Amino acid sequence: MIDAKKDPKMHDHLRKEFEKLKKLDEIRKEFIDITAHELKSPLTSVHGAAQLLKKLYKQKMKNDPEFMELVQIINNGCDRLQNLSINLLDFTRIESNLVSLDKEDHNVVEIIENCVNSMKYVIEKKKQGIELCLPKKLTIRIDKFKIDRVITNLLSNAIKFTPIEGTISIRLEVINNMVKFSICDTGIGIETEDTEKLFKKFSRINNEKLKSIDREGTGLGLYLSKKIIDLHQGEMWVHSDGKDQGSTFYFTLPSN
Repeated sequence: MIDAKKDPKMHDHLRKEFEKLKKLDEIRKEFIDITAHELKSPLTSVHGAAQLLKKLYKQKMKNDPEFMELVQIINNGCDRLQNLSINLLDFTRIESNLVSLDKEDHNVVEIIENCVNSMKYVIEKKKQGIELCLPKKLTIRIDKFKIDRVITNLLSNAIKFTPIEGTISIRLEVINNMVKFSICDTGIGIETEDTEKLFKKFSRINNEKLKSIDREGTGLGLYLSKKIIDLHQGEMWVHSDGKDQGSTFYFTLPSN
């Protein structure tokens, strides 16, 4: 075996290859960042137009469910693409250690309720039950926008991987100076060997039931969510008793 430390030519070659790889990684991050930024403006226009269309014609077209369904499809598609662009931007910032938190005092109960309301259409379409076990008010110091995204991501996954007429339960409690959030579903469950994979970037898990589920996305949602909770000095984890046993995602945040 050649020892690069003792072989100046080999050492120089490895250094040059490392520099090439580093440069390629910088180009990759820059490309993702530029692409995500370029997506934002046209998406904002399309999404705004679709929302205005729904608002202006909701009463006029109430007897035409097909029209409203098509407008909702446009809105859902825009939501997905906007989430994708945000995830890509956050990914490049986290990878470059450029993410910062804009912390202020916020009522986390209100954030949860708003997230549930924003997904009411999808929840009702799948005839799922939502159980909320929340205090009337709980104010903590957080980056509201980022925590909203974490809750939205977890709720979206719970809805997606829970069958029609399933149940999703959301609980919030304070334990030992930490706020503990949990979202439990009656969905397809997670095998033990897959639980560690979930929070890795671009992760995918194998489950035969996933073939019939819309899985479009970057595979970055849970990875970014955990990073956001880590930045808040909290923890995130998941528990499932296995296939078809549902799953519960948890995260904690400092209460003060």
